[in-house]
Amino acid sequence: MVSSSQGDLGGIVLLVLVITLAVSYRIAAYFIDKRRIAEYFLRKHGEVNYISWEPFGPGWLGDNLNRIYHVGYVGQDGDSRRVFVKISLLAGIHTVKF
Repeated sequence: MVSSSQGDLGGIVLLVLVITLAVSYRIAAYFIDKRRIAEYFLRKHGEVNYISWEPFGPGWLGDNLNRIYHVGYVGQDGDSRRVFVKISLLAGIHTVKF
């Protein structure tokens, strides 16, 4: 028979494991997304200056499958530009200019 304190410890360990996996997934997704965005912009638009995660960027409300990033880049004509990018594992990259 399992005592109450052992059952509580198992629940805490499970909770810590779930939180660790969720944070690890988010960190891995950030680095994968950053590389995909940089490759996309280099191929289609120009050199990327910065990429930052914007969890509350345009279109975040009600959309829990896409991640939103703010991207600054220098276009092929030399002008600096900023866009928001929505990206997901299966849907690809979508830009929203502002």
